[in-house]
Amino acid sequence: MKKVPIYQKGIRWKIGDGININFLKDNWCHEENLLSLTGRDTSSADLNMRISDFISPNMNWNVTKLKHYVHSHIIPLITSVALPIHPLPNEKCWVLLTMDNSS
Repeated sequence: MKKVPIYQKGIRWKIGDGININFLKDNWCHEENLLSLTGRDTSSADLNMRISDFISPNMNWNVTKLKHYVHSHIIPLITSVALPIHPLPNEKCWVLLTMDNSS
């Protein structure tokens, strides 16, 4: 597994319209990306999905579609991420992480 520099571990996306945020590979709902959390095999098409693919036109999470791509125990983690009322630009932000001496 590739080591990520400590400063990059705290970088996350704040969701706006979700167009330029990779659903599985970018950090946006947890300290790890969804690909790491799910540990499942994905096709190359799955790796190109964007968060916007899972946001309905009325700016809510499309839970039905989420159920096809992630385990049911991960859906509450995703749906706990607030979406804006109107599409906005996405923003990178840095969050404070707890230090783990095992890495």
